[in-house]
Amino acid sequence: MNSVYILTAQGTDIDSFGHVNNSVYIRYLECARWNFFHDNGLLENTISGEMFPVILETSIRYIKEIHMFDKVRIDTQWTCMGGVVCNVHRIYNDQTDVLFAKAKCKLAFVSKDRIICDIPLKVKELIEGNIG
Repeated sequence: MNSVYILTAQGTDIDSFGHVNNSVYIRYLECARWNFFHDNGLLENTISGEMFPVILETSIRYIKEIHMFDKVRIDTQWTCMGGVVCNVHRIYNDQTDVLFAKAKCKLAFVSKDRIICDIPLKVKELIEGNIG
């Protein structure tokens, strides 16, 4: 399953070198993931306090700097592997298709008691294309 999230880099994202700070990329990826859950009606378990997506691992390969007011597009490929959800993110300039960065993330679902759980069935079915 693939998803797309678009944003504009803001002045608050910029560091003293005049480009987006490396830690802001993590926030961008987090926004893209929450947007995916929201757009696909997958927040009820999180909102009810039953289960929460938790990032286990993130790696980012920075390729080109993002500057203030750049239009940014995050294309995400979602897959399930074992008990985790894997994301492969590609971060582009939405106007020129220049690749800014590549990232890989793994997330698990954790109960309110902080126990790693199986991927919720609705999430797994959506990602694996078994809905509909």
